[in-house]
Parts: sequence; C-alpha cells; structure tokens
Amino acid sequence: MASSKSLPSDSSHSAPGMKLEKNAGLIMATNNSSIVSKRSVERLYYPKPHFFQYFVRKPQRRSPTINRGYWLRMQAIDSVVKAFLQRQSTKQKVVINLGCGYDPLPFQWLAREPGLCRNVRFVDVDYMELMITKTSIIKETSVLVDLVKPNHGSMQNFVMDSEQYYGVGCDLRDLQSLDLAIRSLGNIDEALVLCIAEVSMTYMDSNAADALIAWARTLSAGKSGSLR
Repeated sequence: MASSKSLPSDSSHSAPGMKLEKNAGLIMATNNSSIVSKRSVERLYYPKPHFFQYFVRKPQRRSPTINRGYWLRMQAIDSVVKAFLQRQSTKQKVVINLGCGYDPLPFQWLAREPGLCRNVRFVDVDYMELMITKTSIIKETSVLVDLVKPNHGSMQNFVMDSEQYYGVGCDLRDLQSLDLAIRSLGNIDEALVLCIAEVSMTYMDSNAADALIAWARTLSAGKSGSLR
C-alpha cells in the first residue's frame, strides 16, 4: 500500500486511495477479535495440540453465545476440508484459504491428519501486512516451523513457502496478482483445488466477490475449482 507521503497532493485523487487503505486496516482489525473468539473455542472444546494459542497473546473466555457461534463456523470449515482431503484421488490437492487471517488451519490438519495431508498443499492468502506478521510468528514458533519446514528463500509472489505451506500477501480484489501467485505453484490446472473463504467476501462489494468466485472456478483439474 502507498504511504501517505507518496499519495498525490490533489485531494480529489488522494481520497480514494486513503479510503481503500483505511478500509483494509478496518478489515484486518476484525481478525484480532475473530482469532480471540476462536482461541476461546479451542480452549473449551478442542483436544490438544492447540494452534490458535500461538497467535493470541492474551486469551479471553467469550460468552456462551459467541463460543457456540464460532464453534459452528469452525466445524463447518473443518467438515468441508475433511471431505475434500478424504476424496479419493491420485492428483495433487491444494487448499486455498482466501482471507485467512491468523487462522492456523494448515497446521491443525498437518498435525492431526498427516496421512490425509501427504499430497496436499495449503495456501494462506490475505493482505500483505497481515501475512508478513503471520509468517513472522510462524517462523519464530518451533512447533509450527517443524510442521512445515520453511524454505530459506521464498518463491516469487510468496511471503513464505515450504513443501506443503505457502503464504501469499495479496488483496483479494487484485485477481491478476492472486492468479500469478497461485499459478506459480506449478501444475495448478492438474490439481484438485478447494478454495475456502470463511468471511472475507462479506467485506467485498458484490462485483469484487462475484469476480473472486468466477476466478476460483478457473482453477483445478477440468476447470472445476470450488469455493466454499
């Protein structure tokens, strides 16, 4: 994102850029509340090992209503991912989390079901600023590093890459950059691809959301990529 020093001095041109930057900041801020709620659910209902703990410094116990709502959300995503991973196929599988925030979904599955993840790549996508912070936490946490073993030099377009985990810093409305990053994984058209977007599209206008869904359908073997 452009800094305020690099914005044009003409307010008629700077206002849209400032608004987009402000909106991105507000959207990223929702992650802070969401991840605390998910950590609350993890502490109450999930067996160890726990992974949200590495992204939440001060855990809080949410109200029963919030816990139940987030538990349902988390279970819905888990059930979709599990069904995808259990699908019988010799093809490479790719799980793309669009607007991932600090969600540790790849680490949960790699730790919990290594057999199901043997031929799977997990790709996290979110704003560059957020992904830089997230991957910094990953690299500083031995439990997470041991699961994915990051490469020392990242691939082009990736904040972080390893054999099974990739972090992409990209605005979901920038489909050209997103497509370039995903296709740089190689042979994406021959893979089975699952795109999940838990809440990210609720912050996008309808045209941008429609375009993202249309893009997702261009992925995967037989051009049948899905977005859940």
